Amino acid sequence: MKSKASQVPQLVLVSLNDPTTFNFAINDSPYSVFSLIYKGLLDENVITTKLEPALAESWSISADQKRIIFTLKTGLKWSDGKPLTASKSLLFVPSSRVKSL
Repeated sequence: MKSKASQVPQLVLVSLNDPTTFNFAINDSPYSVFSLIYKGLLDENVITTKLEPALAESWSISADQKRIIFTLKTGLKWSDGKPLTASKSLLFVPSSRVKSL
C-alpha cells in the first residue's frame, strides 16, 4: 500500500543537522533549503553573475552606500493570496536591521 505522498514527484534533501531557524532573514547556515522554498528580492544570473529583479522590480543604492531601497513588483501575493507589501515583509527581518520604512 502506497501513501498519496509517495505517488507524486518529490525532492528529498538530507541535512546533517536540524535547522537552527525557519526565518530566512536570520539564517546563517550555508546548508539550507531556503533557496528552494523562498523567492528573494533579487536573483543572480548564473551566466553573467549580474543581479536581476525577482520580487523587486528595481532597487537603488543611497549616495552614502549604507542603504538599498527596493521597489516591489505590483501584484505580489503571499501563499494565502493576501497582498505582499513592504510593511508586511518587515515581519521577517530582524528589527536590528530595520532603520525605517
